[in-house]
Amino acid sequence: MKKILKTVAVLVSSVTMLSAAAFGGMTASAATTYYSEGPLTYIIVNNKAIIVDCDSNTTSVTVPARLQGKLVTGIGNSAFSDCKKLTSLTLPNSIQDISNYAFINCIKLSNLRLPESLKTIGVSAFANCAQLRTITIPYQVNSVAAYAFNGCSSLRYITLDNPYTSFNPTGLSGSGN
Repeated sequence: MKKILKTVAVLVSSVTMLSAAAFGGMTASAATTYYSEGPLTYIIVNNKAIIVDCDSNTTSVTVPARLQGKLVTGIGNSAFSDCKKLTSLTLPNSIQDISNYAFINCIKLSNLRLPESLKTIGVSAFANCAQLRTITIPYQVNSVAAYAFNGCSSLRYITLDNPYTSFNPTGLSGSGN
């Protein structure tokens, strides 16, 4: 069932990228090719790699800065969703976008440092990551979407490096004090 949901999420992510192509210059072909390296599945769009899935039994992941020589710039919709065993995640300083639902329900994720290159955090990106205690939103982030940290019951501290970051007020609903 999870694989079906992730397949749907990947398809939605691909459609989103195709839609973005019409408005933002990002292009993707109708026939998307998926590649795997270790526990990660990724696609290449505009000569850049985007992570679209991860093995749900993974406990620790280091996302490489390059895959097939292409810079890894994004974490796609639902890429790590329901990775309930994931405790530690290292993202390279090339990641610019964490898409909607990217880490939703990663209930054991406690060790995370967002890269300085990050620009956007999508809707419910870290929702229900119950073990997250602190998070620093890097200076380059210009948008934190609705419900980004919803249900992060252990979250106690959020540091915004840039006081002008657009932070949706619902981003913290259901989070710790």
